[in-house]
Amino acid sequence: MVMNSMKAPVAVLVSLCAVFAAFLAWSATQLPDHVATHFGLGGYADKWSTRESALYLMGCLGLLLPLVPAAMSVVLRFLPVDFINIPHREYWLAPARREATYAFFSRYLLWLSCMLLCFVMGMHWLTIQAHHRFPVRLPPGAFIGILAAFLVAVSLWAVVLIHHFRFPRSI
Repeated sequence: MVMNSMKAPVAVLVSLCAVFAAFLAWSATQLPDHVATHFGLGGYADKWSTRESALYLMGCLGLLLPLVPAAMSVVLRFLPVDFINIPHREYWLAPARREATYAFFSRYLLWLSCMLLCFVMGMHWLTIQAHHRFPVRLPPGAFIGILAAFLVAVSLWAVVLIHHFRFPRSI
């Protein structure tokens, strides 16, 4: 049962990684030789890099950011129980429930990895869109929209996590 519950987030994350790799390859044809890598408060580009450096940076962000929660899902199983801070720790990490609790954490951390990768892809998309404007500028409100969508998704993710670890009513 534990492996079945992991199939969906693993499949989605692997698929997103493949889409991200293809997206980066495609975007290399869409970006100029010098790419905006930072935008000021007005959305105007204020830092620049070569296309190769910008794609390398975005590739590293797309790999490393989602890797952190994914790696945490593995490391978590090797931490002493005292290092895991969740509500009602004694209940959720009791030997009878420990494996299910770790599986839940792993599944949810993998979903977080998916959200982070989608956020990175959204930011890269905005960079491409900015280069279709003169002067190079983010589309108005687009950054706030992507950031808001990401924060709403992470907030919902956190609510589900917190709700899961409430004290069971049957006890």
